[in-house]
Amino acid sequence: MHRVQCVAITVLGSFVSGVCGAQSAWMRLTPAAGPTARFWSGAVGRSSDVLVFGGGVRGDYTRNADTWLLKNGAWTQLSPLTSPSGRSGHAMAFDRARASTILFGGYDGTKSYASDTWEYDGSDWKKSSTSVSPPGRAGHGLVFDRVRKVSVLFGGATSALPRTNDTWEYDGTTWKQITTTHAPPPRAYHAMAWDGISGRVVLFGGYDTAAMGDAWSYDGSDWTQIAGGPPARFAASMSFDDSRSRVVLQGGFALGLDSDTWEWDGSAWSQKLTSPQPTPQGYVVCTFDPSTMRVVRFFGETTVAVPTDEVWTFGTTSVASYAPFGSSCPGSSGTAVHAGGPRLPWTGDTTDLSLSGALPNWAAAFVLGLSDTTWGALRLPIDLTVLGAKGCSLYASMDVVVAVPTSSTGTASIAIKVPPSASLAGARFFTQFFAFDAAANSLGMTLTNAVTGTIGVR
Repeated sequence: MHRVQCVAITVLGSFVSGVCGAQSAWMRLTPAAGPTARFWSGAVGRSSDVLVFGGGVRGDYTRNADTWLLKNGAWTQLSPLTSPSGRSGHAMAFDRARASTILFGGYDGTKSYASDTWEYDGSDWKKSSTSVSPPGRAGHGLVFDRVRKVSVLFGGATSALPRTNDTWEYDGTTWKQITTTHAPPPRAYHAMAWDGISGRVVLFGGYDTAAMGDAWSYDGSDWTQIAGGPPARFAASMSFDDSRSRVVLQGGFALGLDSDTWEWDGSAWSQKLTSPQPTPQGYVVCTFDPSTMRVVRFFGETTVAVPTDEVWTFGTTSVASYAPFGSSCPGSSGTAVHAGGPRLPWTGDTTDLSLSGALPNWAAAFVLGLSDTTWGALRLPIDLTVLGAKGCSLYASMDVVVAVPTSSTGTASIAIKVPPSASLAGARFFTQFFAFDAAANSLGMTLTNAVTGTIGVR
């Protein structure tokens, strides 16, 4: 494996010069005919768009009970037959298992905290009837746990207590309060997000008697405090960036706090020094927009309590990806298939390439090339029928060829370290596997499909 790493780095390094720098940046959107200025609204990224509901302004929390979609930078107002009442400070999560948006609680401007649960199925809102429910609250967190397929609620401001630290889970049918050995101290206006790296819910900051600066993770059974983190704040927002595998934290209020951006990579926090930054605001809401593959930040309130209609997006113009092309040729007992991932080719990271469906406990070869059009004086793809491998083609230039053994299930994998250079942004490389199989044809091997890797910079 070490030899694969070194040779691959040498080949990929032929693309580059320079030192890796930050590529992600904020950009303000100015979509026409969108929601009015507001703060403390709810928003969730769904399968192909972002759903937004409600939000308020000081002194009139009840006027916004509208439902909107944002897709590809454009607003569409929806007209569901039924709807939750106007509110702010509510929380929303997208249940991926059931393709349903969950909404709980909020504040209606009459000193009343809502305790109702609503679901949006893509065409209409429906109030859920559950025998057990969390007490009414606002300023809480609600995140869908993609591993355990439940929505996790924590904390918030309630009528009984100024702030609480209870944990609840909703499975689409009922709410269940979770008793944990450890828990974050009581708070409201904290930021919560799903961490797809560790497979846990992550929480940061909030307010009880002062702004808080602690971070915690929840694995479904207990809360664990995370060391370090950004400066203390409340009314910030977090979202998992699915394209870059990072949790993004932005906004919030605290003494002397600018509009800074932080990221959690599953093991450490880092500040993203990008320009421009969104205008300093709190009570913002962030989510991942699958239509643009970027984190989007909605609305908010300025330091002088003025609501805004601002929409900002955050991401990179150089996204890492894998794309299969070509086709495999059949072997004696099946067809071997090549795939990229799950770790994508980001600069400075280790990426994965895999083989499946080959002969078990046998030999294979991994090919890494810088071209899919030429290999020396030869043009690609090359049909290998003339060599006795009918229907087999070579798609990638053979700049690196490494022998790899297959497992007892006919699989093999390669891990490659991508050089830490911003000059690699957008560079492509091409990979393929040879699967040795004496009974398949007179050449004694089959070839898989190929995979194009596009190198991204976070």
